[in-house]
Amino acid sequence: MRILLICPSFYDYHKQIVNELQRQGHEVTFFAERPTRLIYSFAKKLPQNLTNFIFDKFQQKILSIYKNHTFDLVLVIRGEIIAPWLINSMRGLQPSCRFVLYQWDSLKVVDFEKLIPLFDQTETFDSVDAKSLGISYFPLFFVPGYRSDKQISIKTSDLTFVGSYHETRYLKLKKVHRYCEEHGISFEYFLYISIFDFIKLHIMRKKVPSFSEVSFKKLDQTKIVKRYLGASAVLDIENERQSGLTIRTFEVLATNRYLVTTNQMSPVLLPELSSRIVHIDIDNLSFSKDDFRADLLDDDQLDRYALSSWISHLVGM
Repeated sequence: MRILLICPSFYDYHKQIVNELQRQGHEVTFFAERPTRLIYSFAKKLPQNLTNFIFDKFQQKILSIYKNHTFDLVLVIRGEIIAPWLINSMRGLQPSCRFVLYQWDSLKVVDFEKLIPLFDQTETFDSVDAKSLGISYFPLFFVPGYRSDKQISIKTSDLTFVGSYHETRYLKLKKVHRYCEEHGISFEYFLYISIFDFIKLHIMRKKVPSFSEVSFKKLDQTKIVKRYLGASAVLDIENERQSGLTIRTFEVLATNRYLVTTNQMSPVLLPELSSRIVHIDIDNLSFSKDDFRADLLDDDQLDRYALSSWISHLVGM
């Protein structure tokens, strides 16, 4: 199958998705869903008509690629700046092509409602959005490397966290850190922020982490897995603007570690794995290391959340 993939350049997930599509025998043309961060950030600060002009110019590049190739499937993941005119133009050029939209952000973050009628199938990772919009719910995935029976680990902490800096997330992280110190739970965390954002926040006198609390370099997958395996449980702090289960949710479970999460939907949406999930209320913390002391055995039910299964589902819709 010849596939045009329009997807965020997010860590290396786009590369993993392309690799899996190719492994399953498809011919893939990849295009980022939006311009580079510098251009995107600049455009968002302009008046709406200028923002639209810059984004339309970017989408014209996608259309020019589409005009010169024949595709069986256009797979759009998130598609933050994708406009209806682009999808309509593509449909007019190749009427037999199938269009699938998968949303891995909530409607509150990316307003994709106007795109739904233009696609043959739309699914979302957010069960609340799925119900309100009348579309299908389908959860996210874990990528290869997080699940392996050959992984050997020596645990050095009870709880760990790996993620990027956001002010709300940081404040919640500090709450958990203080709680752990008070209750004898060893907790290690890794917080990434770009040096540009770090300097900007300090200039704006925002409440930001100290220099010693952050890293200006992201961890690669191997190092993230090593950190997960070095703990009994991994903390996930949900985005307040969404209820969907993050990719981190499935990556943690794939490594056979307990998931300690602020997302109350996790045990509800994953009932078959609920014994591996510890839900916490950030405003009323109450958990102990006994909640994730027992070793977890591998569970075949995790296979349904592998990237290969996720890809097969989307391509087969």
